[in-house]
Amino acid sequence: MVHRNFRWTILHTPKNWLVSEMNTSLIAVLALLIAMVALIVRPFITANTATPSIQPTPIPAASFDVRRQVEAAIAARKAALTTTSQEVNCSGCGSDVEPVDVFCRNCGNKLN
Repeated sequence: MVHRNFRWTILHTPKNWLVSEMNTSLIAVLALLIAMVALIVRPFITANTATPSIQPTPIPAASFDVRRQVEAAIAARKAALTTTSQEVNCSGCGSDVEPVDVFCRNCGNKLN
């Protein structure tokens, strides 16, 4: 019975089955060859083409002026914070207080 099924398969298989299988394999091999050739040739093609040079966008001169103004303001603020021109003492308890304080941190007295 197994032999009969095998014989039936051979007899009813299309005659061009082998040709269609060979065509499918040939197409796959050709696709791989084309891909390989493209990968090999691509660096040579891109090396010979001139790439357009990218020019930087010019920065307006006004933006540099704003930056200088901001940097100058930051420097002035830092200088004002680091230098204490006068020492302030509380009139109530005599402890040292910061010039920006409104009330004494020690006794709570209102500063002038």
